[in-house]
Order: sequence, then C-alpha cells, then structure tokens
Amino acid sequence: MMEELRNNETSENKERIEPLEVITLEGDENQVAEEKMDSPVIRRGDLYSIEDQEWRVFDVRDKNVNLINLKNNKLKLKDTTELITAIENRECVKIKEKTGSSFSIPPEEMETINHRAEVMEAILRKEYPLTTRLRMNHDSEAIILGVTRRYLSMLFYTYLRSGRNKFSLVDQRKNNSRPKNSHSKDYENPRNDVDEILKYGLKMFVKYGKPGMAYDAVLRRYFREPVEAPDGSSVKMVTLPEEERSVSYKMLYNYIRKHTEDYSCMGKDERDKQNNNRQLVGNSRTGVYELGQIVEADEMELGCYVVDQNDGETVLGKAVVYCMVEVLSGICIGAYVSLENNSMRGFQQVFLSLLEPHKNQTKGYNIDYDEEDWPSMIVPNEIRCDRGSEYMSKAYSKAMGELGIRNTPVPPGCGSLKGVVESFNGLVQTYLKAQLKNNGYVEDKYRGGDLAKGDACLTLEEIRGLVYQSVILYNRRVFEGLIDKKYLDNDVSPTPKGIFAYEKAHGRAGDPTNVNDATRPAYLFAMLAKEEEKRKFTWNRRKGIVYTFYKTELRFYSQEPWFLDILKDEPHPEDIEVRYNVDDIRNVYIRYKKEIHRVPLAEKIEQQYTYADLTWDEYDECIRKKRDSKVMKEAKQVYLDTKLNLQDTVEKQAEMAKALNPKKKKKYGKAHPEDKTAKKQEMRKDPDGITKRSYSSIDPEPKKETLTKQQEELAAIEHLRIPDEMRTMGDRKLSREEEINRILALIEDEV
Repeated sequence: MMEELRNNETSENKERIEPLEVITLEGDENQVAEEKMDSPVIRRGDLYSIEDQEWRVFDVRDKNVNLINLKNNKLKLKDTTELITAIENRECVKIKEKTGSSFSIPPEEMETINHRAEVMEAILRKEYPLTTRLRMNHDSEAIILGVTRRYLSMLFYTYLRSGRNKFSLVDQRKNNSRPKNSHSKDYENPRNDVDEILKYGLKMFVKYGKPGMAYDAVLRRYFREPVEAPDGSSVKMVTLPEEERSVSYKMLYNYIRKHTEDYSCMGKDERDKQNNNRQLVGNSRTGVYELGQIVEADEMELGCYVVDQNDGETVLGKAVVYCMVEVLSGICIGAYVSLENNSMRGFQQVFLSLLEPHKNQTKGYNIDYDEEDWPSMIVPNEIRCDRGSEYMSKAYSKAMGELGIRNTPVPPGCGSLKGVVESFNGLVQTYLKAQLKNNGYVEDKYRGGDLAKGDACLTLEEIRGLVYQSVILYNRRVFEGLIDKKYLDNDVSPTPKGIFAYEKAHGRAGDPTNVNDATRPAYLFAMLAKEEEKRKFTWNRRKGIVYTFYKTELRFYSQEPWFLDILKDEPHPEDIEVRYNVDDIRNVYIRYKKEIHRVPLAEKIEQQYTYADLTWDEYDECIRKKRDSKVMKEAKQVYLDTKLNLQDTVEKQAEMAKALNPKKKKKYGKAHPEDKTAKKQEMRKDPDGITKRSYSSIDPEPKKETLTKQQEELAAIEHLRIPDEMRTMGDRKLSREEEINRILALIEDEV
C-alpha cells in the first residue's frame, strides 16, 4: 500500500481522490463471481490474508487470479474456483483497509502519472500471466519514462501492490531534500545540450542494440557540417574532429551502462563463449611476406531480402556477398553481390572483377573514391577458402589449374584460420545491419524471415551499391592495435589502404598487379564456362557462330580476318574452343591456334540489341516464355488452321479441274537451246535418239512379266464380287480358283 501523502494546502483547486481507486483498463475483468448469489466476489485491489501473510489481488480472470505479497513482492497465480472455495472455507480472509487521505495533484503531474500507468499496463500485458519476477528486458520502457531499470522495477511492484492503482505512481520524493539525478528528468526536456545528445544516443542504442552504432548516429546528427569542394562543384558533409565534440564515445558508453546496468560486450551463447576463450597461437598473416601472396575468398548471406526491380513487391531472396581479401594488408580487392549461394558463378564474377579497374564495376552507383581505395588487377599466388561446394567443384579446380594458383581449403569448422575475410564479413554486416532494420533485414531467429519479407524494399542493384560503399569503408578502417614498428617509423597510415600503398612501393615483392593487356585474355578465358558443359554452338559460313535455343538463333559474328579464315577453313573441333561468361550474353570467347579472341553479337542484326543486357539464363528464360506464351500458342493455332485450309482448297480445286478438263495427252515444247538441261539431254542421247537413263541416281525400269491367256482372264475378273451361293458345291467350300473357273464357264454358256 502506498504511503500517505501530505495535503498541499497552498493549492487553490484541490482534487479529492481515493488512493485505492480502481481504474478500468482495456482487457481487464473487474470481478468474477459464481452462479450463486451468496458466492463471494473477487475484485481487483482486494486484500486477503493467506497463512498470516497479506496478498493483494492485481488481476482477475475467469480461470485464474494474480496476487502479490505485500511484504516480499512474491507473485502467485491461483485458480479462481480454488480461491473462492478457500474464501468460503475461511482459509482466505478478506481484510478491510482504511481510507487513504485526500491530496491534490497538479495537471502536469497527472499527465506523468497517466503516462506511467500506460507503461505499467504494457509491461503487464507483455508478461502475462505473472508467476515469477520480471523476466523480459525492459530497457526501452525505462528509457521512455526516463528512469533506470531498477527504479522501473520498483515502480512496477508498487503498482501491483496497490491493485494497479495509478496514484501509487506519484513521485514520493517531491517533498524530499534528496536531489534528483539528471538522467531521471523528463525525457523530452533535457537540462542542456549534452543531456539532449546523450538521451538521443540512448534512443539510438535502443534502436540499434550497439553503443558504436548509437554513437555513429549521434555523430551524423550533431557533429557534422557541410564543406564546399575547392572547385565549388560539390558540397560534402565532414565530421568534426574529436577535440571539438562535446560528447565522446566513452561518455555515451558510460551513460548507456548507467541506464541498462547489465549491458555487456561479451557474447552470451555457447558459440560466443567458445570464441572469446579460445587460444590463438598465430593469425592469418603468419608466414605472409608479400602482397598478393595469399588471398582469402569467401561468401556470406547478407540477411537482407531483395525485391524485383520491375514491380518492387515480389521477394526474390536474400543477397549473397562474394569477396576476396588480400591477407598482408587486409584490403578487399574484389566483391560481388548475387542471389545464388555457394555458386561457382559468384566466385567467377569476383575473379573477373579483378581483371579491370573497379571504376568499371561501380559505374552508375555514384560512389566517390580513388583507385587506391579499392585496388584491382591482382591475380594471387594462393587462394585460401573454406570447403564450400563452389571451391570443391571441378570447374574451380580446372580454372585454378590453368592459372597455376594454389588452392588451400581450411579444415571444416575452422573459420578463424581465414580470419581476414571473416572480419570483412562481420564488419560489412555491422555497417549495413543497423540501417537495414525494418527494411528487409532478418533480425528475429524464429519469425524474422516472414517479417523481413513484408518489410523488403531494396532491389539487388541498390544492395550492390550499398555493399560497394561498405567495401570502401572497410578499406579505410583504422587498425587501432597495429604494432608494426616499420609502419610507425615511416608514418604509414594504419589502414589497409595505407599498408597496401607502402608495401607496393617498399615491399619485398613490389607491385602485385600482374594483369595487363598481354595476360588478361588468358586469365579471362580460364574463368569462363566451357562450351561443352552446358551450351552448344555451331558454325555457319554465312551466319558465323550460332547458338540455337527452341528454334531461336543468337548469332555472333566478327569482321576480323582471323574469324573469316575460321569460317573459310572449317577447322576441326579439337582446334577451336568456345567459352562464354554466364552473366554476359554480348560476347563469346574463342581460343584458336593458341590465341584468344572475343567475338561480339552480330551488330548488323538490330533485333539482337534487345538481348545485349541479358545473362544466358535470362535469355533462355525469355525464349522459353515466348514459346509457352498464350500469344505464341494462339498464333501457332491460327497458322495451323490456315495451312490445313489451304491444303484442302488446293486438293478440291485440283479435283475439280481434272473433272472439268478432258483427259488429253500433254504435249511438251522443245527446250530452249541455251538451257543447260537441254544441252545435257542432247549429250546423253545415243545414235538411236534414246536418252540414257542408266545413272546412279535413277533406278533402271523393271522388266514386264509375261502372263498366259488363262492368267490374263483371271486377272481381268479378279476384282469381281462372287455371290455366296456360287462359293460352295454341296457341303464343300470351293477354292478361289474353282470359284473363278465356275464363273467363266457360266459366261461361256451365256455367250
């Protein structure tokens, strides 16, 4: 029961209020009674003595009643029928309370009381039914009220002990000389600018869950200013230096710890405990002394659903990031985003991105960076990877064998042995997760997938732009724990970008870029898909290289002399090899006489321009849809009906013409003397004037068979129908020859 409050005699308008007044809230049942009229009635706020202890009823339902012990705040859930029976048997005795003193409450404090009551009811609904102490983390409710979590717990139990009387939430310290803490003031009325910034950071911590992300949000809002470029062409937002900020990360971190109390940076599940306590005898850079010596490759599921670019609603799946990180400097040299997990295609695209400047890859994404921020044109000597299906495939082994790259898969379950690329995966997730919340990112372990699909809004191209910007951020990150003395003595920037630039200029191996115009075709050809694995191409002197899919031809043609020589010479299949990029339909690549050439789409066929931006799978799907479309089926049906009608018309007209015209022997005119066919016929004639027909393409005419007079007579009447009575003689059935002889005899007698 709440303490009696003194009367405020100075107030002109006093409001008479009973401290135990019960307020009606949504979903609460005020009383439960039996069918009998004399049955006891249990109401919220009633006080009962059970086993010499006082218990307050704070919630009443049809099936059960919630009680709280006024001495030790112990909670109890009793069956309603059992509690009524106990009251009838005098095992549970109702206690009468004295009426509390009246007091006056100003309107401002009344708003605070109502606000607190709403928060308490929200906590009660969230944790119902209450059988033990508070179980859930209520940091957000404490922040909303501007109090610590410990004080929130005290308020909640006071609220329950009063029978959910909202006036138990009156601040009992208002006439106390003890000063209030600054953080317990009203949330929306901070004392000064520092308080405002800290409380905003606390809000961001509730949203993001990490103090680092909360401080980043504070920097974005309070400590950035626009700076115009020297040429005046653009304006950039620049963060103030650390000495000019009124709130540091440490201040915000301590402020968050003060309000949440149990915050910890250590992982709490078994996997995190194992990683935090493991012994490391070295790191991924052990034994690496040159740039480009070892590159770690991996893929990760970003955990963010993407939608179709056409309608913006159809969910396609989660984005998968493929990456390659150089081990010595820790700089990312390649990244690609796809929808296919554990796919050789994803690794192929990452490798192909190394063969060109990354400016070509990020064109159109509006990303401002220098080429030193994201180096390329590096083919490593060794690739360290896990045992994913793409790295264990035959295509990967063949490609690495052609390029002479050593493949080093780490043992299963030992991700820390390729910790450089795992660090990239974790940091990219950290960079993007906070901003992607409620935008398609999967947060919850159980129902998070369904919720994230409903919030998905970004397309694959937009996710790629975000990942590419994260790569630039990753390559510019600062190594706080860098202890290499040579970097310190030479004022090397403690970033992957700075270390890469220093090793490139002063390292033992020097410049690691080994891709140039001479070596690029060989690297490119090794990573392309082989023609015999999935698709077949044919050669045509007039059309060039033809790929046929469902009777639709896609033609590749070149005017280069070497290509025309191929079409002219018709080389053997073992002399020529065709490969293609699975994500680019515009070109195919040919290796002929140990030289690699690129053949584009037939540029003279304008219709093929519509396929230029498709992948091979998209092209096949497009043609397949065309074949199975309703329009195509209707057109085929109309064409078939028209063709059959034409055939019927031709046959009928031919029959009518034959019936109307008398049969006459056709007279053929002489062939024109200049006709080649006529000349050949003249050459084939023998002295008797008979044209020779004994050619290999013309079979000789068969000799006519000579028949006897009786056989001729039999053949003449063979087609006649013989009556059934002439087929038998008595009970014996006549043979066919006897039947015919009998008819002939009858004919001779008549004659």
